This record gives sequence, C-alpha cells and structure tokens, in this order.
Amino acid sequence: MKKIIFIIILFLVPVIAFPQFLGMKGKHRKHKSHRKKSNKMFHSKPKYLTYSGKKNNIFRANKFTEIDAGLQLGVSQSTTDIGGKQYNGRPTFQDIQWPMTKVAFAAFGRYKYSKNVAFSANLMLTKLAGDDALSPGTGRSGRNKSFTNHVEELSTRALYYLPHNRRLYTPFAYYGFTGLNVFYHNPHLSDPDNDMYDVQLMATPKVYHRVQVGIPFGIGMTYTLPYFIRVGAEITWHKTFTDFLDGFTRPYSKFNDAFSTVTFTASYIIKASKQTQFSTHRRHKLNFRRKK
Repeated sequence: MKKIIFIIILFLVPVIAFPQFLGMKGKHRKHKSHRKKSNKMFHSKPKYLTYSGKKNNIFRANKFTEIDAGLQLGVSQSTTDIGGKQYNGRPTFQDIQWPMTKVAFAAFGRYKYSKNVAFSANLMLTKLAGDDALSPGTGRSGRNKSFTNHVEELSTRALYYLPHNRRLYTPFAYYGFTGLNVFYHNPHLSDPDNDMYDVQLMATPKVYHRVQVGIPFGIGMTYTLPYFIRVGAEITWHKTFTDFLDGFTRPYSKFNDAFSTVTFTASYIIKASKQTQFSTHRRHKLNFRRKK
C-alpha cells in the first residue's frame, strides 16, 4: 500500500509544482502556430487594395473592362460658306460666329475594352445656323444669306485613354477619339437676292443628299464620382464630305462644310471595373483597406 501511495505522489508532484511552466509552454506553441498562419495569410496574396466584404463578390469583374451610359448637353457651331469672320472663309475655330451658337444634345453608351482602349456609340441632335450679316468686312456681308439646319447624327467611336500610374487609381481620365458617323440634315436657306448660281442650283433636282457621312474626332476627360456616377467634357470636330450643310455652295468654294460641338457629359457606370472601384472615393464608404 505504501508503494502505491509513493508512486501516485511521484506523478502528482511535477503537475502540482510546475503548472505555470506547462501553461506557458502550451501558450507559446499556440501563439507560434497562429503567427505562422497569419504570415501565410498576408503573404499568399499580392499587395493591392482589396475589399473586406467578400460576400458581394466585388472583384469578380475584369480589371479594366466596364460599361457606362449617359447623356451629353452642350453647344454647336458651324463653319460653312455662309457666315464666318475670315475673308476667305476658313474651316477653323477662328471662323466661328458666336451669336449663332446652338444647343446640342446626345445620348451615348461606352464600353471600355482594356486599360487604354474603349468604344462608344452616340446619337446626337443639334441645330446649325449662319448669317452673312454677322460677317462685316468680308465679301459675304452684302449677300444677305442665312441658313438653319437640323442635324441628326449617329456615330461610332474608338477612344484611346492616356496612360497613367496604375497605383495612383486617380478618378481623372483623359482620352482622344475618332470614328465614323452617319447624319441626316435638311438645310433651310434664306436667300432674298438670288444670283445666277442660285437659279442654277434651284433648277437642279437632288443637288445634294440629305444623308451624309463624316468623321468625328476630338478630345475629352472624365471624373468618376462615388455611387458609380461619371462626369466629363468633350470637344468634337465633325468633318463632313459635303458642301451643303448650309444649302449653299459656289464653284470657287475650297473647303467642305463642318461643325463642332462642346458638350458636358454625365453617365452611370452599369458595370464597374476593378480600376474604377479603386479610383473613386468609395474606399471609406465600402470599407477599403490596404494589406501589408
């Protein structure tokens, strides 16, 4: 019996004498395993901004691909044979008659294919006008001709975005674009003093087609706001291959007619890319955080 009691005491003495030592050893091992797991979690993923709420699957979208649609509102100006400031009538911004500024309205959809390339479709309605009475000091001031023209244009465009540092995730974007358009126009010419050329044009049926093609090109910028709203501005030059935007021409006319638009844009991002999600001010709103 004494031997049994001695053996029990022999096993209990280490447990009673060193409980703190055993507890610290177990705690140390647990902390060590937690540290290994933590290091694995932080170093197994790349160092970029991520969203903590994985339930929304917000990062299943492509890094750059996105779709937005919206409206444009601005002004238009024409450079035609009627009106203008230069004596020879040059198709440039210097020949614009500012009192003849008209309203331009458009709807558009835009698809961003990659980091720097996007495509858009635009439907624009505008009015053009010109008046020889606003061209003092030129050979056109005594003709007393004026015109108005309603233009309906459908265009497809290719956009190129200027590169920027991808780590900045700036909400600003700058781009240039060009494309192809088809437009319908129906000019109304006011001509109190007809000359031999006017009589000849009026006697020639279908002297021009109301459906024409052209090339739009220009520059623009956008700024992405919270809640997937995007605003911006565009300056567009609409090159045409007709000299009858004003319903008027002369044998000595050197240039085809053209018109320009300056518009402000507002769109809603239907499908946002990762880059757009990172670039907006929604980081705090959606609990963005940076992993180290």
